[in-house]
Amino acid sequence: MGGRGSSSGISNSGMPYGSEYEPLLLHQNMLFVRERAERGRTPAETRSGINNRIYVTIDTNMNEVKAVTYYDKAGIKNVQIDLRHFHKGMKPHAHDGYNHGEPRRLTITEVRNLNKALKIWEKNKGL
Repeated sequence: MGGRGSSSGISNSGMPYGSEYEPLLLHQNMLFVRERAERGRTPAETRSGINNRIYVTIDTNMNEVKAVTYYDKAGIKNVQIDLRHFHKGMKPHAHDGYNHGEPRRLTITEVRNLNKALKIWEKNKGL
């Protein structure tokens, strides 16, 4: 789990490439990760990994699910679900693709996957 600057070996945040996120748990296509340094961001195009994956970002300080990010089979971010803050009165809310502008409500499938991720993390949060 790295950051931009992979060719130099150092990300824009000054961390060695591949060290910004710590993988915690893999459950089917959900990879639970924690930021090694609090940056307030979720794995976006800077992540490396398997396509068709759902990344569940755990808040470093609270040890709770902060965001759920979906990537398609081409490795493109489809959706990011934010759980920790309100956006236009919605919490949680979703953003499509890389545009973090207009939020929307979660689809039924996203709600199901979110509930699944929350349940998995609740059982494993002692990691």
